[in-house]
Amino acid sequence: MPDGRLLVTGKELLRREPDGSMVRHADLSGISSFGWNEIVVDGRGNIYLNSINFGFLEGSQPKSGIIALVTPDGTARQVAGDLPCPNGLVITPDNRTLIISESFTGRLIAFDIEADGNLSNRRVWAEGLAPDGICMDARSAPFG
Repeated sequence: MPDGRLLVTGKELLRREPDGSMVRHADLSGISSFGWNEIVVDGRGNIYLNSINFGFLEGSQPKSGIIALVTPDGTARQVAGDLPCPNGLVITPDNRTLIISESFTGRLIAFDIEADGNLSNRRVWAEGLAPDGICMDARSAPFG
């Protein structure tokens, strides 16, 4: 399992090997034709990535962003959608909740993380914010 040595480049997730070489860990091209932004890894080795899923820098019209899951064996799949500009991911220390900042709505959205890595029980975690990224403090309180 990767231990903090991951890099997203375009449509693939790279992993650094012990010898320093970079190898493809997952191909993300079948999930989104746009790039990936943030990345977070849970205690099981599942990797979550977000894509705003449109050409922001090109001035394209916004559309729903997505969350992808990459399992430790490199299998990738979409696990959430319909997210207006997901722009930050954090996982609670108990590995049970994924929290996503939505820059366009001013909300934090939470999902329960199932044993297989899928997401369920979508809900608003907080609103009335201006999140641009997210992190979690020592008391497990997310802030953006």
